[in-house]
Amino acid sequence: MISILSMWSEKLQLDNGDLVGQVESSYLNSIISLRFIDTSILGKKQQKIVDEFISNENAILKTSINHLISDYRSKYPFYLEGWSTMGLNRDEIEASLPREMTEIKFLHLVSDVELFVNPESIAANGEIGLSFECQWDIENGLGVKFSNWQVQDVGTAQISFL
Repeated sequence: MISILSMWSEKLQLDNGDLVGQVESSYLNSIISLRFIDTSILGKKQQKIVDEFISNENAILKTSINHLISDYRSKYPFYLEGWSTMGLNRDEIEASLPREMTEIKFLHLVSDVELFVNPESIAANGEIGLSFECQWDIENGLGVKFSNWQVQDVGTAQISFL
């Protein structure tokens, strides 16, 4: 009998040497893409990592978002400087680059979340990367790197590629 948690693993496909799939996120109310780096056959450690992510999704995503919002606030002046050169008025800038970022605003301004898992040979408990596309930094996106289910780093999406 297959666990409901593990049903996501039945629909994995190969994409350029990586296994890819999807899980539904109740927290984000959208799909999270899965990418198993340099993997053609899903390993037990990799499956366990995703099952644990699914079981603890709300806490992991809330922690990620809190860290990303903190990072956003520290970088806001730099983002604003860049956006100010585009000839937009303050209201147009505010739509994609709010002066005060909240979790609700954050969730409306991010999309295309992807979860990265290392190859089975080096997969470790709670070691994942999460990337987000965002409206205020379309070129670089956002990323969070976890180790043992604790945030290790936040920044651009590149951080999440493990």
